[in-house]
Amino acid sequence: MHKTVLFLLIDGNLQLGVNAIMKIRRNDISARSEFFISPEEQMRLVRKWNLERGWGFIEEDFVKLGSPTILPPVTQNSYYFLMTVVLEVSLRTVQQTFDEAWNCTVVNYKSAHRWPQLLSDEGSLRLLPGIKHEYGLRWRVIDLAANWDQINGVHPKTVRSVEHSPAHAVLWAAAFFPKWVEAMNGFQVPYVWIPGYESYEPVNKTWSRIPSLGMIQKDQQIRLGVRRVSDHGDVGLLKKAVPTFEELIDFGAW
Repeated sequence: MHKTVLFLLIDGNLQLGVNAIMKIRRNDISARSEFFISPEEQMRLVRKWNLERGWGFIEEDFVKLGSPTILPPVTQNSYYFLMTVVLEVSLRTVQQTFDEAWNCTVVNYKSAHRWPQLLSDEGSLRLLPGIKHEYGLRWRVIDLAANWDQINGVHPKTVRSVEHSPAHAVLWAAAFFPKWVEAMNGFQVPYVWIPGYESYEPVNKTWSRIPSLGMIQKDQQIRLGVRRVSDHGDVGLLKKAVPTFEELIDFGAW
């Protein structure tokens, strides 16, 4: 089976896996293997959940996936140790996908809390306008620490895009990678916005809230929240990344 190591296209420049925005410095070069499970193990879990939860995928759907991307190796003081391959599962609707991803996530944690304000019906949760929901399975490369600025903070609305903002892929990452979430503290490992979603705010009658994911360390509780973010002065911006799908170039095709 053919697999290709891919390069990243960042700000118009070719770089081997370097996210220029990310400022994490980490001496432990095994972080990727510590936090993330292999694509093969993700596939095993999705097959298991598909049978148990009646999602309806058939063998042909798994065959169509093909081979996952091979990421460049992590090096000393790497800026991209939170970049990983995720098996993105899209079910029949946005709402079903959201709820099933969260249900598959919570079983991996000592404690879990979903804010009651974060509803998942069609009138309360939607994808960022322009993102199309399509039933199926896809390999995605996601940087879970993209756009993390510990000095000034990054407002998620300023860096979101239809092409690169993940929605349920972030929740599936939490389901697959509990060690990643358990390491979140907002300092060495950032909390994350889920930028591909919008949540309705009934008071202002606007789609102005964005879900986020974090870990309450003292309780070891994963928390799925939602909030309307102010444009300035929000200290929470300093602790959260805005994950992004990475654009990849396959040099084997040149």
